[in-house]
Amino acid sequence: MLSYGAIASQTWPVSGAAPINSFYVQPFVSYTLKNSVTLNIHAEAPYNWTQNQWTVPLVAFVGKVYDFGGQLTQIAFGVKYYAVRPVTAPQWGIQLNVTLLFPQQ
Repeated sequence: MLSYGAIASQTWPVSGAAPINSFYVQPFVSYTLKNSVTLNIHAEAPYNWTQNQWTVPLVAFVGKVYDFGGQLTQIAFGVKYYAVRPVTAPQWGIQLNVTLLFPQQ
């Protein structure tokens, strides 16, 4: 099964809070195989309007659904490459996700 889409948000300060003005977009493409293995590619791209700076890590994930005593859980491992980054940001990274699943009965 193929899934694709994007998540986006904009953050502004409210009543004297710390000055923040950032945009975030996360486009993704995900493919799930019949054996419950998921292949995913996405970007996590925040833009800092104050500093005019993008940070764009490209992330490739492989995940699998497991049954732990009746609790469905997806465990996924991913590698990040920071295609666009400020000088202080890392160039590479890894990520481990554990997601508890609660399917409708």
